[in-house]
This record gives sequence, structure tokens and C-alpha cells, in this order.
Amino acid sequence: MAYHAFTPQNYDSNKTYPLIIHFSTYELTNYSQYYKNYLTEDVISVDISQRGFTMGSYVGEAAILETLDDILNKFSIDKSRIYLLGHSNGLSELTIDAIPKTIDTDITALQELGFDIIRNRSTQYQYFFASRNFSMFELKLIIDAVQAAHFIPKSQTEELVRRIAELANKNQSEDLRRNLFVSKLKDNDKNTLTMADWLNTAINQNKKVSFQYYEYDREGKKVLKYEGYRYKFSPYALVWNMDSYFVIGCYERKEKPTIIKFRIDKICSIQIEDEDRIPCPTDFNLSEYIEPMFLMHGAQKQDVTMRCAYSVIDKVIDRFGEDIKITPVSDDEFEITEAVAVGSTFYSWKLNYGGRIKIVAPDEVKQGFNDLIHKFDLK
Repeated sequence: MAYHAFTPQNYDSNKTYPLIIHFSTYELTNYSQYYKNYLTEDVISVDISQRGFTMGSYVGEAAILETLDDILNKFSIDKSRIYLLGHSNGLSELTIDAIPKTIDTDITALQELGFDIIRNRSTQYQYFFASRNFSMFELKLIIDAVQAAHFIPKSQTEELVRRIAELANKNQSEDLRRNLFVSKLKDNDKNTLTMADWLNTAINQNKKVSFQYYEYDREGKKVLKYEGYRYKFSPYALVWNMDSYFVIGCYERKEKPTIIKFRIDKICSIQIEDEDRIPCPTDFNLSEYIEPMFLMHGAQKQDVTMRCAYSVIDKVIDRFGEDIKITPVSDDEFEITEAVAVGSTFYSWKLNYGGRIKIVAPDEVKQGFNDLIHKFDLK
């Protein structure tokens, strides 16, 4: 019996490979060469041609066993992983009746077992497996996030991208890796991820941590803050924001415990303590804490009315969201009133757009902006 065999490009006779055998009609085909495009591991695939007419099938049992024996002698096969496929009379050889009714019944059974199979009922019935663990788009999003994170070192970025890409099939994996770009701003120190792992463990174990914290001196060198003082801290959450990794929790100051944040890349000499964490306050809302803390450096929020040119409406919506209430005041301008954490960051954002965004009320916020401009004029 004639057959076509396809081995992996890097075939190694010292390793064993799964075997896929494809039975077709009376013609010798090469269909199995395409299986590698849809698999995440190397396999040996074989097309078997048909010979003669035996008991209603083009392939007799003796011929199949004869061919299988030849394949096992020539190639390094994992005998616990041999798979048989077929179509037309090749499918009949596997004692599978393939008619519309039986296929539809089998697809229904697979769907009931949880397989995400889509039916396309047109002039020809079409079925396809809809879901992987991740789609290509989702994998690309994950890879983009890894590449954008400055706290992940370059070497670790490349390794993570390689492993994420392996979640796709072989051809897609190569495409994902081919688009790799690693920013020159990447940190070369693995300390951030190590510290994040320790902090995450402490959170899961409900334990306090102690650590030292460093800053930069006038020469740009790292020095321990407060001469190596060890902070005692109850971590509540890890937050990635503005290209940095932060831990938010309760710092045990002498006066009273206070919820603050630390940059994880500046933490060193961390230790998980035996003592349980100070419980997170029941009224603490992480989302409400993060927004003013990161976007406006902790300033207090208050309602601010702004008059904006329509030419910057995209920027206003990007900043405050699509659910803002827009009140037209002229053909060229509109007004919004939003809760803003008033401070230098808000004023700097307004400055980006010159006179196209004006503060209407309250007066103290207008005065605060004018005072800031006055400082610039003095300098």
C-alpha cells in the first residue's frame, strides 16, 4: 500500500512523535501535510491511498495493519498517541457513517459536552471550532502589554513573549514573535517582579511585610531612604499605572496607620512577617482611591465647570469619559461640569489646550490656575 509521510522540519529519531493517519478516497492525497499549521506540537502525519474494494471499503484491514507496521518501523512514533482520520470511503473504513443526520447528531453531542462549535447552515452545512483559550487578537494584546511594561526587563520580556506566542499554533506563533519590539526604556533589573511576587504572596497569606525603600541622590545614584529605615506595611493591592507598578496598603506611622502607595521598583530587602495584616477598612474603595491618587497626585475632588471648544471634544471625552453631560453654549463651544481632583496635574492638562478649555467656576479654582500662570511669568 502506498502512502505519503510528513515529518517535522526538526525531526529527531531519538524523540517520539504523535502519529496522525489520514484515510481518503481511492486517490493518494497530501492533505495531512497541512495539519502542522493547526497544531502546537510536532507530529508525524501520513496519507494512505486506497487499494482494491474490500467489504464495502476501499481499504482492507490487513492492508491497514501492513502499512501501520511499515510506518512504525521507519519512524519514531509514540504508540500511545496514534490518531485516525478519514473522509468519504476513508471515513467508512473507520466504521463511521458520515451522513448529514449522523454528523448533525454528533455535533449536538459535542456541544452538549461544552465544545464551542459553530454551525453555519447555508447551501452547504459548515461547522467550525470557535474557541481557543486565547484568540490571536487577545494574545497580541497580552504581548503588547508585556512589551509596554517598563518594569519587565528586556530579557524577561523576550522570554514571556516567546511563551505567550506558543499558546497559538505554530504559524501564528512565528508571526507573533516576528513583530516583537522591546523599548529601550525597559528596566534591566528583575527586582520589580521579584518584589511584586513577594507582595502578592503576603496579600494571599494575609501577612504584613517589612522592607527598605530607596530614592535617588543628587548624582542620580540609588540610596536607601532614611538611612535604611524598615517600613512596616499591610499590603492590600498591586496596581500597574502610568508605566509603573505600585503596592497600596496601610503604613504603620507613629501617629496613626495611613493608606498610602509605594513604587514597587524602589522596594528592596523585603520580608514577609508572621504578623497578620491590618484589615482593609470596609469603606475603602480602591477605584476611588486610585483615580485622584494617580491622575491628580492626591488633590481633593470638587465640581468644576469648564467651557470647551468643539475642536477639543475628543480630548475632553478621553479625559472624563463618554457619559459626560455636554451643554452647548454657542456654535463653537460647550460646557461640562465634572468632579475634578484640582491640582497642578489638572492645570497642566488644561494648559495643553491653551484657551480652548476655560475654567468657568468655581472662582477659587480659576484663581488657583491664575496663580500658577503667575508663577511661570515670575520665572
